[in-house]
Amino acid sequence: LDEDTATLRDIDESQGNLLALAEYYGMMGDISEAKSLVASESTAFSRASVWQFGSSTRLVLGGVVMSDTRDEHIYHEMLVQPALLAADSPAKVLIIGGGEGAALREVLKDPRVQNVTMVEIDQGLVDLCRVHLSTMHRGSFDSPRATVTFEDGAVFL
Repeated sequence: LDEDTATLRDIDESQGNLLALAEYYGMMGDISEAKSLVASESTAFSRASVWQFGSSTRLVLGGVVMSDTRDEHIYHEMLVQPALLAADSPAKVLIIGGGEGAALREVLKDPRVQNVTMVEIDQGLVDLCRVHLSTMHRGSFDSPRATVTFEDGAVFL
């Protein structure tokens, strides 16, 4: 209980608002599991937080868990690989969104892909993920085959 109380106090002092506390309580799950707020960023498009839950890390956008290192690899593999396998020659790939870089990581696994462009509206989100979610993107943002553009995907199309 003392560790949980200290964590809550740290969150309250570092955030200065109730949103972090609401996120914390909303993701309680196993109350014996250690939890800590790694980083938080408010942008024009979202409120993004990275949380450490035991041995896993979670990306939370607007209070909703978007990705968790416990299972995101399954989700992103199933999101990307069937489309790549169905394509005869996926030399050029476009990803709309994908701030944490995990879809980009999966696309780059295919050696037939020569260039992948990721269009993400929220640069602050990508910057946060680049620094704090390397276990998800695994360096994909730095691939010479990848181009990341910050703009509205609908406008890009």
